[in-house]
Amino acid sequence: MKKLVVLFLLIYAGQKSSAQLSWLQLPDFPGGNRFAVASFSLNGKGYIGLGVDSLVQGYSDLYEYDASNNQWTQKASLPGVGRWACGVFTIGDKAYIACGAITGGSRTNQLWEYDQPTDSWTQKANFIGSARQSPATFSIGNKGYLGTGYIGSNSVLDFYEYDQLTNIWTIKNPFPGIVRNGSAGFAIGNTGYIGMGNGNNSTNYYKDFYAYDPLLNTWSQKADFTLPFVNSMSTYTTSSSAYVLCGYFYQFTGISHNPLNMLYKYDEVSDVWTLEGTFPGLPRGYAGGFSLNNDIYIGAGSQSNDLSGRVLKDFWKLSNGLTLKITNPNTYDDFIIYPNPAGNMIKIASSINDEVQSTRIYDSIGRLKTTSKYNEQINTSDLTPGLYFIEAITKSGKVLDGRFVKE
Repeated sequence: MKKLVVLFLLIYAGQKSSAQLSWLQLPDFPGGNRFAVASFSLNGKGYIGLGVDSLVQGYSDLYEYDASNNQWTQKASLPGVGRWACGVFTIGDKAYIACGAITGGSRTNQLWEYDQPTDSWTQKANFIGSARQSPATFSIGNKGYLGTGYIGSNSVLDFYEYDQLTNIWTIKNPFPGIVRNGSAGFAIGNTGYIGMGNGNNSTNYYKDFYAYDPLLNTWSQKADFTLPFVNSMSTYTTSSSAYVLCGYFYQFTGISHNPLNMLYKYDEVSDVWTLEGTFPGLPRGYAGGFSLNNDIYIGAGSQSNDLSGRVLKDFWKLSNGLTLKITNPNTYDDFIIYPNPAGNMIKIASSINDEVQSTRIYDSIGRLKTTSKYNEQINTSDLTPGLYFIEAITKSGKVLDGRFVKE
């Protein structure tokens, strides 16, 4: 037993650095509670706008965040009706808002260009595919890319390129996976990536992940995302890696779209996903997210994409999130687990005031191992010896984190 306790302490110390995330809550997003927002960064400023509230009211306003003085400023609104779940990409000092859902239950194929220096909007060439919401997007050079999404009757996998210089859309080779929406889309250098997402119903999610080469117009499959069942996450990129934060997670009938609070990193060179830590705010999907000066920001969003969960307006910063030079440990100790080290069963300390509905257990690199509806004892008999993280999802929507060692 002494050896196991010593082993636990050694593993704990070795894992602690990957859990040390220095999050800071900032002034709320001034547009109020909304989700499925548009977000981007341009020339050292962050932007969140558009989106929809719990009454299904769409918005067209836009707000700029200045990290130097920690202040929000309202900017020019996008002309026309409010919209949400749009595709967003940036080229130079311009941002592009494509497609999206609009009030009344329909979708648009419009493309709008936001010019930061003049704080003005210009309508550009309409998207040539079916009008849609929740597409995946990224940009490489002076080209923007948009594909997949939901067209009203089902999800799709077609894929298109927008040329900023010619204002022309061109159809490209389709996304090679199964039809989906709410996927992660981002570019690292000259390579685009799309993966994960939701199919045509709330129980049909994917974890496959693909790279796109714009010169060859070809796709190649990469390492699967660590978790199944995730969509509508926030993404951030560096010159060699990307981060995926939060998102919706389907788990059980009657407990739909349990949101995640986890931050994963994808390394392009090694083609490996790793768990970097957790987010201390309420977990969410369809949030606004951008990065400034190596810091990661996330705000607004909802705890459910069917309006059954809380719609949010809070706003957070992860200092040095893109380099993970981090302080102030998040030690995965929101509750006590006993016995620890564990045998074939564990219990969660009764100090949790909020009713726990379900639990998820992950291995030390963030791979999902088990999920279960909560009862007094949690079965760990199928786990091999080692370190594990456990999340307790409460009735109010919080995700609490703990860790234990299985003997």
